[in-house]
Amino acid sequence: MKAPTMKTNVYNRWAIVPGLESFLRSFENLSTLEITLTTENDNPPDFEGLLPLYDLCGKQTNISFCELSGRGAWVGISAWSYGWEQYLRSSGRL
Repeated sequence: MKAPTMKTNVYNRWAIVPGLESFLRSFENLSTLEITLTTENDNPPDFEGLLPLYDLCGKQTNISFCELSGRGAWVGISAWSYGWEQYLRSSGRL
């Protein structure tokens, strides 16, 4: 039986990776921030939770989405990448 999960929109999105915000702010010249999000299920990521990273680093942020294939390899999810781009456009960031 799968345990129920509780989801809330009131949380510190930076707490996902403690110290990430201060680490990124320590760079005077950040050329590119590469982030790969992986999942083992079919649920799309929380795009809203990625906005603080994008707002901090802007167009230097490259986020790729992967999932675990049946053979145990990580494969890209183009639909999520497209969804992320559309989300940025709808929020006026692209």
